[in-house]
Amino acid sequence: MPGPGAAPDRVQGFLGGMAPTITVNQILAAMVAVSTGRVRVVRCVATSVGAAGSTVIDMRRNGVSMYRTAAQRPTLVGTASGQFSAFAPDEQAFQPGDVLSLIVATSAGHGGVIATAALEEP
Repeated sequence: MPGPGAAPDRVQGFLGGMAPTITVNQILAAMVAVSTGRVRVVRCVATSVGAAGSTVIDMRRNGVSMYRTAAQRPTLVGTASGQFSAFAPDEQAFQPGDVLSLIVATSAGHGGVIATAALEEP
């Protein structure tokens, strides 16, 4: 699915995780930032379909969504598999000591969910 990409010459690292099954509020990945930076893009995929509803993944900084526009969080309709919608977070900056996490905000029961955030220098 087209969406923003990371600039290869600016990427500092990645935050990523995977879960064979998911539940609401499940942490897919987390880290403590060791330098300043920004979250450039979040990409997610599900390898198997879910049920009714949608699965939504949220990128959080210190427990607060980095998406001011909730509808732009990575989302996949329950009856589909593959790539989630992809939008850059509205709030991208982070500082040393910030806790960054990828969280299951809502679940339609998708399986094999993989989430990755590209972290860049500011």
